[in-house]
Amino acid sequence: MSGEWQRLLAELDALVVAARTCLEQGELPDVAALTRATESLRRQIGRMEVSEGTSAQLQLAAFALGLEGLVEATRRSLARTRDELEACERQRRALAAYRQSGKRP
Repeated sequence: MSGEWQRLLAELDALVVAARTCLEQGELPDVAALTRATESLRRQIGRMEVSEGTSAQLQLAAFALGLEGLVEATRRSLARTRDELEACERQRRALAAYRQSGKRP
């Protein structure tokens, strides 16, 4: 495998590890960076010459799938977080209205 492919694989590996670490710690990875890396990977695969080997193509495709999975997991996590925040806000408004009504439990 050429040095360029090894460099690209190392960069992608570091990005995947960093994103997984964020998710494991309950933090959100940089979705924009993951999306850019996935798109860049697709362009690289498209320009890859057959002489550079099918093995490299398969490795890069596997990274692309992993990145896409991380991006989708992050989107789902963001949607859940948004839903939870909206539910908290509804509860906060209901509690405020209850307090203003002067009723006691």
